[in-house]
Amino acid sequence: MSKSNIAYEIERIRSEIQLVPIDHVKLDYCRSLFSNLHFIDPYFPPTDNSVYGLNSERTFEIVWKRPSEFLRGEIKMFEGGIDKTDIVQGELGDCWLMTSLCSLANHPQFITRIFENQEYNQQNFYRLKICKDGEWQNVTVDDLIPCKSSTKKPIFSQNNGNELWVIILEKAYAKLFGSYLALKGGMAQESFEDLTGCPAFTFYFNKIKERINSGEFWRDLMTWRSANQCLLAATSSRTDESVGIVAGHYYTIINVVEIQGFQLINLRNPWGTFEWKGAWSDNSKEWTKHMISQLKPNFDPDDGQFWMSYEDFKSKFQRIVVGRLGFAIERRLKTLIKVDATMGARPDEYFIIRVQEQSCVVVELHQEDERGVGVETYRPYLDLGFVIIEEGYGFYEYVTISQDSRERQIEMMLNPGTYLIVPLSCGNRFRKEENVPRVPLLTSTGEFHPVFQSVIKDIFRKYDKDLDQLMDCSQFLNFMQRIGIPFTDKQFYSIIINKYTSTNKGLTLQGFYEMFYVALTQYGENTVRTWLTFLGYDDELYSIESRAIIVSMHSSSRLTEIVPEQMTDQFLIYAWSEAAKNRGQLGSKLSSVVIYTLTHEQGVSIILCNSGHDKSVFIDLSESINVNYCIRSPSCEIDVPFNSWVIADHLQCKKSSKKFSYSISSRLLN
Repeated sequence: MSKSNIAYEIERIRSEIQLVPIDHVKLDYCRSLFSNLHFIDPYFPPTDNSVYGLNSERTFEIVWKRPSEFLRGEIKMFEGGIDKTDIVQGELGDCWLMTSLCSLANHPQFITRIFENQEYNQQNFYRLKICKDGEWQNVTVDDLIPCKSSTKKPIFSQNNGNELWVIILEKAYAKLFGSYLALKGGMAQESFEDLTGCPAFTFYFNKIKERINSGEFWRDLMTWRSANQCLLAATSSRTDESVGIVAGHYYTIINVVEIQGFQLINLRNPWGTFEWKGAWSDNSKEWTKHMISQLKPNFDPDDGQFWMSYEDFKSKFQRIVVGRLGFAIERRLKTLIKVDATMGARPDEYFIIRVQEQSCVVVELHQEDERGVGVETYRPYLDLGFVIIEEGYGFYEYVTISQDSRERQIEMMLNPGTYLIVPLSCGNRFRKEENVPRVPLLTSTGEFHPVFQSVIKDIFRKYDKDLDQLMDCSQFLNFMQRIGIPFTDKQFYSIIINKYTSTNKGLTLQGFYEMFYVALTQYGENTVRTWLTFLGYDDELYSIESRAIIVSMHSSSRLTEIVPEQMTDQFLIYAWSEAAKNRGQLGSKLSSVVIYTLTHEQGVSIILCNSGHDKSVFIDLSESINVNYCIRSPSCEIDVPFNSWVIADHLQCKKSSKKFSYSISSRLLN
């Protein structure tokens, strides 16, 4: 199909689906709507932008083809069930996605539930559900696949026989991130959580040396494998590839066994080729007839599977990811973390977990993935952690603040009781470290600039507090109030719902885009930029006021519940004080004032406790190196009232630096 034909078809489909909430309506309606069409997704069209995004490189010679153009015979979404050999990585560096899919081959229900329509259809329309940024999202795609111009075969993930599920899923995932190239390089923990909604944990070998040396970690591997958990492994970028192991690459762990004194691991390379050449590799001398009869290895050199000893595994691999399945319930809630003048940052809510019977509980904080268009530059990761307080007993646990993590998580075995989950952030990334590009709201072709479009989506996420991918009447009125425009319920239903893409429950993200486009054409860019200022974005579209955070809870017991509670200043400083007392370091004492330091992965919080009369303290942090100050100037006077805790400041390592140091000088002023 030529570019002109594609453009014509896209416009035709745009007119057909105008005001249709394509991600929300029933599939039967979509089938009827597209009965005389071959669907082309106008929001992720078969163009270079969908491959490269904002990236300027153009490294592939691509044509877009339907499955009927590169497959012969009957085409199916799933053919003969789901098998790990279905998954073959192509020329995109997304092994972190492919290995997660491979690890789920023994749990096909987690793959099939992603697909709302599970059969190949003549309308070329597919809807999937993926848990991106901590919240389940519907994503609709067509089946136009980027192919090599020379072979007319898919250039990225490869189909196995005549089945489509891997290449359709990869396309949906690419759409959520804005382009195929956005999937280049990543963390398997993140893709596993996106695909399943289940928690995953990464274990770096250099951080668990004692567990490895004692044999505890091998026992953990055996336990996880016997519990049918998903296991993945990654090599470092310095791995010697001459032994048949790819550097900087993910593998799926298929089996972990101990037999006749041998500790062995069975792995698969998502390339489907390039295998380990050392001990216990295909047809190596270690394979006796007895061992072959016991383990039944497959010595196919082109399936990507191989065995190796645990000792070799430890020396060739860097980390393991454990995908945790089998929880009885999953709950998700959304809050905003906002910049705060006295504490750095402040969540709108904390969360109460009520446990009625002993339960394994995983709590996780999720934020917007920096892989998305414009996120790393205009809405970089907040530093996040949390403290857990057991009601009636006080401090329970602290998850260290990190400023480079999409998620922060903990797994606990909780006894019956009530536990309070308090998100903590220093608010460092509400301040720009350096100037960012100022972009126009519209491109020269009259379309949203991709960065501006991502800002609109960010605004939508902040007001969609109930995670239904809709902005209902009350949420929309809150939005209008924030930008200073009086609006009523009646106007919402008579104007907004009827004019822009909506369901009977609320405005969709697509409708929100449409509304902003009309606002730009009617009121102009200056007016819309004023709205953005009211909404917490500066003139460069940098988010300086708030971030949306998802709190997820998984529990082994259906009797566990989680509810939000409005945050107060008193409770937030109490949470910080509990973290400082129980995980911080006791520093200088100035009369009745004690200075605590609470270290983070890339920073430190300085917290003052006064057990006596009102005091004033002079704090000098100016000798600290490679840090951002989150609350005050480097040298300042701080009032510490009677019997109180005060955060002096948070120091966070600059994003441009890998190391930092801090220095604290203090003296009592009264």
